[in-house]
Amino acid sequence: MSVPSPTQPATQVLAMLRRGQSARIAAVDAADGLPRRVAMLGLRRGVQLQVVLGPDARGAVVRVGAARIALGRDIVERIAVTPLSDVQAR
Repeated sequence: MSVPSPTQPATQVLAMLRRGQSARIAAVDAADGLPRRVAMLGLRRGVQLQVVLGPDARGAVVRVGAARIALGRDIVERIAVTPLSDVQAR
């Protein structure tokens, strides 16, 4: 297992974040046209989001700018994010 360097933050799936945690989208699983579908919702690589509700067995609600977006569990497990510290999220 490799340890991320300070200049290369660790990524994880959106489903692993906690309520209130902020992150930046690192990648979206390319299967089944998912990148196009979530891009129409404003979820693209580099976009910052915050978990509003969940994640739980049904999915999560995230905030992107002023919008709140509900995502199913199958989707939150296929979006890779880089968690942000409280200082980075501002």
